[in-house]
Amino acid sequence: MSSDSELIVSLAGQLGGILGKRLTPDGLCQATGSLLALAEGEITALLELPVNAEARPACAIDCHACCHCLVGATAPEVIILASRIALLPAETVTAIRQRTAVVAMSMAAMSLDQRMSSRTACPFLHERRCQVYALRPLACRGHTSINRAICDSWLETGEVVTVPTISETRRVVDLSHTALTKALRPFNVRMELLDFRIAIHLALSDGTLAEQWCNGGDPFAAAVV
Repeated sequence: MSSDSELIVSLAGQLGGILGKRLTPDGLCQATGSLLALAEGEITALLELPVNAEARPACAIDCHACCHCLVGATAPEVIILASRIALLPAETVTAIRQRTAVVAMSMAAMSLDQRMSSRTACPFLHERRCQVYALRPLACRGHTSINRAICDSWLETGEVVTVPTISETRRVVDLSHTALTKALRPFNVRMELLDFRIAIHLALSDGTLAEQWCNGGDPFAAAVV
């Protein structure tokens, strides 16, 4: 079995081959899309393994407590989602921009601690379901609670709790983030974690943002956590 470091080097090499020698938004989205698909496959396989009853994922279609958390996402994860949204019908894009703007403006008035505890819903949560599930950030994919009652209690009361999760899926997320960061290191781009609710608004508001980021700029500064 390969060690984590070997897996990171291998995956970073695969992503580097997709990125090429010059970083472009298209190449970035292609590499990030490949990474998301690989991570999804690994997480799905992990969750299908036979486990004891105490470690079964409690997540369900109608469960949405984690959609009210501060989700940390990297710029590539935000950029690929924004690029796919831009391909939707104009009226749909306008509606999404309006929703993300409302959420981002409410977040901008808060401190980081307030944003973490606000339980403000993700702008893509609609009728208790994620509207961008296939392109959701890695953190969303890897958060697998094994106790829904604790999640529901936090959403209702806001009391600080520790949600028991499946560590193996979190490991997939960590390895994926590390491999993507390694693959992008030659391009000197910024890979801080961003508040997804603010970052997606920034990306949808400025069509040049992906190009700015690929050229080493810092267009997501307002979303850094």
